[in-house]
Amino acid sequence: MILSTSHNFIFVHVPKTAGTAMTAALESHAVTGTRTPLRRALRWLPVREAPDRAYFRKHETAAAMRAKLGPQVFDRFFRFTVVRNPFDHAVSHYEYLKEFRNPRKAAEFAAMSFADYLRWRSTARGLFVPSFSVLPDQAHWLVDGAGQLLVNRVMRFETLADDFAQAMEEVGLPGIRMKRINPTRAKVKGRSLVSYYDAATVAIVRRLYARDFDLFSYARDLPAV
Repeated sequence: MILSTSHNFIFVHVPKTAGTAMTAALESHAVTGTRTPLRRALRWLPVREAPDRAYFRKHETAAAMRAKLGPQVFDRFFRFTVVRNPFDHAVSHYEYLKEFRNPRKAAEFAAMSFADYLRWRSTARGLFVPSFSVLPDQAHWLVDGAGQLLVNRVMRFETLADDFAQAMEEVGLPGIRMKRINPTRAKVKGRSLVSYYDAATVAIVRRLYARDFDLFSYARDLPAV
């Protein structure tokens, strides 16, 4: 995530939605917080902190940020994020896991079929299960306990260049440009999205991302690309 007090915005970083490129474009305008062991410990406690002192993780949820900063402070910021088509998001996450920082785990994920991965993501639990391998839906990072969006603007991965330009106009940074970085190296070149799917895997993604389809108005039919 990126929090800027100079331009009054918060970028909520949903995993696998071009967040690395967004961070590279915006980090020069961010506050870093006070990253001490005490601040890390305070992150877990119901203690309000100022925006320039609070410690937040890379993929902090909007709800956690609002709780830490307090609703009045949080709501003063312009909040935006990026989401992508759930069918594409699932494939991107699957391919990313083949590059997992733990080589043994990466090999385990590389040996999984896409169907195996979806079943793992939907059911795997336990102390030794990497949390990033069992992602919830994208809405998890963006809603409160009642399911209400906590961001002002939801940009789409599919139209990100135009959406990003509009957001930068709103925060007073019209000259900022975003470069595409951190591509998923394991992704098979030329492989179509539809080639990953059959009726069973489509059904799992529809169930896993049920809120995303509704909240972000994505069609439940697999894109024909």
